[in-house]
Amino acid sequence: MTSAIEVLDNPRAIARLRQSPSREPLAFHRRLPGYTPTPLLDVPVLARAMGVGSVLVKDETSRLGLPSFKILGASWAVYRALEAQRGVFAEWERIEDLAAQLAQSGLVLVAATDGNHGRAVARMARLLGLGALILVPDDMAVARRAALAEEGAELVVVEGSYDDAVARSALTAADDRHVLVSDTSWSGYEEVPGAVIDGYSTLLSEVDDELAARGGRDPDVVFMQVGVGAFAAAVTRHYRRPGRPRTPCLVSVEPEQAACVLASQRAGRIVTLPGSQHSIMSGLNCGTPSLLAFPVLQQAVDVFCAIEDDVAREGVRALFDAGIRAGECSGGGVGAAPCSGRAPIRHGGQGSAWAPTHAFCSSSPKASPIPSPMTRSSVAEERQSVGLLEDSEQLGHATDQQAFLVHLDPAARSRGEDDVITPADRHLHANGRPPVEARADVEHDPVLRGWLVGARRDEQARGAHPGRIEFLDDHAVEEGAKVAGH
Repeated sequence: MTSAIEVLDNPRAIARLRQSPSREPLAFHRRLPGYTPTPLLDVPVLARAMGVGSVLVKDETSRLGLPSFKILGASWAVYRALEAQRGVFAEWERIEDLAAQLAQSGLVLVAATDGNHGRAVARMARLLGLGALILVPDDMAVARRAALAEEGAELVVVEGSYDDAVARSALTAADDRHVLVSDTSWSGYEEVPGAVIDGYSTLLSEVDDELAARGGRDPDVVFMQVGVGAFAAAVTRHYRRPGRPRTPCLVSVEPEQAACVLASQRAGRIVTLPGSQHSIMSGLNCGTPSLLAFPVLQQAVDVFCAIEDDVAREGVRALFDAGIRAGECSGGGVGAAPCSGRAPIRHGGQGSAWAPTHAFCSSSPKASPIPSPMTRSSVAEERQSVGLLEDSEQLGHATDQQAFLVHLDPAARSRGEDDVITPADRHLHANGRPPVEARADVEHDPVLRGWLVGARRDEQARGAHPGRIEFLDDHAVEEGAKVAGH
């Protein structure tokens, strides 16, 4: 264990669960527009760094038109919740057939979210011609709220934490017109959250199918990120299902500030963390485990980890160096792997580790090779693509999960070294402008200026070095904007 990671072993973890996941959600997802299996990437750079035979990354940066795997659970849960509300659907082949059956229903889908689950529910509502009411905690980043609004959802900002938004959503959906689609569960509300977990099985079925096609074998270690635990429960059910020939070591990864599952495991019961959670892994900022998911994790997860934000930062940098643009939630799994102390990682064995990357990345819908260092011509193309001024020395950039900067180091330039920059993306839409029209001039762009002022403060506090990617949490960005006078 290091100072950056807390590890809790589960010596009583069982090798088999009684429940075997169905492939019914996979058949459903195959009928949705744009379905295609997401890539399973072999990342030798990470394998060498960790001292293992291979590292596989499931690239979820583009899933059914959204930058997250969450649409898998949300879509299946919406389908099952609507059937429970109105009865079984007639035979259908396309999403338009379902929408026709729901025409004039007046139904509204309701969800609480700290990010991508709510956006996925809103997307399903739009596809089905339904309304969407999404409740969010008051510390949600403005850009995330904008993404929800882009889906046509009505947004309700709840004073308090994600857990407060969940409680409010349950009260909001108390009539027959509103259909609650939550990814966390509580007493008396378990069927829909169970469908969310079942929906994630598609991702895991794809992993199995791809490995079988390659003639490969199951991983030895699986790192799974944890918020309320729904995704981790799906992974655990998959790898602990009856009849599976091998049982990999399962490692859960949570932010130290939001380690509700680890705390519950230690207590032997579900506990709620006090206050709000403010990790940069904002998609995992949950204070209470799912009533449905936690017993699965409690029984069958081998190791529970809680990591500091710096571990996630290092994970994102490692992914970036490997040519994968991903957010902090994804970086958490990769960052935790080398320091979790689990074989074969610790012993440098020749097994494989799988870090499922459910990335929230809008600048690159799919992982793509990034030359390191980039050539002069490619840097020029990047600059031109975002309208970056030639004399500008910094470029602000953000995804749904972070704001970060790539510094163009004049000293490195004088040594003849190449700059590495990341193109600005749709977060420049915060002021209603597409990236190609956004001038990344820090003197005239209030959004970038806020980022940069916050970045400089962050650098001074942490002794950051120029010439590398540095990360800011939402608070640093907001404080920077205030200092900049915007």
